[in-house]
Amino acid sequence: MLQIMETKNFLSLTVLLALIVIGVTLTSGCIMLPFMASWTKTQPQSHQNLTPHPPATEINTENNGLSVKISPTEDNTVAGIVTVRLVSLPSQTDSILVVLIQQGYSGPTESSPLTRQGLVERLLKPAAGQEVLLDTSKVETGVYNLNVAAGLAEAPSDNPWLAVVSVQVVVNNSAPFGNATG
Repeated sequence: MLQIMETKNFLSLTVLLALIVIGVTLTSGCIMLPFMASWTKTQPQSHQNLTPHPPATEINTENNGLSVKISPTEDNTVAGIVTVRLVSLPSQTDSILVVLIQQGYSGPTESSPLTRQGLVERLLKPAAGQEVLLDTSKVETGVYNLNVAAGLAEAPSDNPWLAVVSVQVVVNNSAPFGNATG
């Protein structure tokens, strides 16, 4: 009988120890759960990587000695008064033709101005540093090609250009930047 009692006490003690071990395991798990959750959470990325780059405020383009700066811009969007500055010219240039023409327009471009489809400005005896002002409020909002051509009077009539630069811009007369007049 003593042996049955010892076996019963041993089983009770074993069950009690098992319950203690299970209790401690569950309790420590519950206590550690908030800490463990923070270990597995993905940390937010640095704001440095998420910050967009500021938009370009000017477009610089060049070809064959003709270098032009167009401003103000917001990347390739323009509005209001846009300045086309001649940074450098091919040495024999005696005229500059600046044409802002709506993409898809196929009419004449030598007349000035084109009204709602585009603008044409001609400079005779141009010089580096000279500026041409284009009022984009005179044209419709849309996609345009802005071409600047350096000409030579003695050049063949089928190709009077020493150099041509061309960029595609979006005219947005409701843009929040520039001098948009509407």
